[in-house]
Amino acid sequence: MTDSKGNISWGIGAAILVVVVLFGVRWGTDLMNKGPILDAKYITVPINEIMQKGWSFQTAIDYEETKGPAMIWQYAFFGKLLGGSLNDLRLVSLWSSVLAFLVLAWIAVRSAVYKRELLCIALGWLLIPYNLFFSEIVMGEVSFLLLSLVAVAFYIWGSQENISKWKRLLCPVLYCLAITLALHSRIHVIALAGAICFTSFALQGKQSWPWWVASIVAGLLRIPLWLHWGGLVSPEYQTMHGLGFRLESMAYLAAALVPLVGIFALEGWRLKSARMRIVIAFLIGIMLMVVAMPVLFVPDFIDYQ
Repeated sequence: MTDSKGNISWGIGAAILVVVVLFGVRWGTDLMNKGPILDAKYITVPINEIMQKGWSFQTAIDYEETKGPAMIWQYAFFGKLLGGSLNDLRLVSLWSSVLAFLVLAWIAVRSAVYKRELLCIALGWLLIPYNLFFSEIVMGEVSFLLLSLVAVAFYIWGSQENISKWKRLLCPVLYCLAITLALHSRIHVIALAGAICFTSFALQGKQSWPWWVASIVAGLLRIPLWLHWGGLVSPEYQTMHGLGFRLESMAYLAAALVPLVGIFALEGWRLKSARMRIVIAFLIGIMLMVVAMPVLFVPDFIDYQ
């Protein structure tokens, strides 16, 4: 690693930038004078139940919400330590965002991103669509990203050459724990676990088996909650969630990937041989938009009161 002191200095500067911006938004706007924003009025119900009535199977598991218990638990635990108010719960999101950036910065340095480039990572973190906003309110996105980045960090750490045998064994265990917690927050982490498994196989071949085992174990540990709830989320919301191939979901995924893939499309346009494929992909995207519009209404039988 080149000039580690310089990397540390730039890393500290990048972290300070993230902290200043996040606390600047918190203190420099009227956010702290506002009531629940977006889904917070639903999410805070089970969180407040735990803080007010204590931890029990009923308060920690048998609640009605679309978020997994791992997301609820961390807000209930750390939020109560901070005071228990809505603004205290928002502070949990803020510090989750700071910690997630620190993990991301570590991953960046391990990926040969050095010095002033770390400031670009900090700006990128703050400018990810909705990330700054979600870092200031009670929502599960930022804490889920933190768990996902931690899982990636453990994979990178455990895949390094010239590390001790106990670290090589410990890292898949810690990775399994991170994926398990993320699965108990949002089922979407399955995509990340699959990507890590296939990446490890491509790089290590048969030696990648610890990551496959860790991912499978994490998935198996999610089954008891699935059986108890009878689905991916609590019973009242199960008609709004599901697995399997749906054209609407594929269209939604394609739209979400546009900012990430679009930059490569712009670069690829410089190659004449790639232009026709880019045009075809664009036309397919338009067709998906027309024939696979997502259904955005809430069923009448769900009572939010």
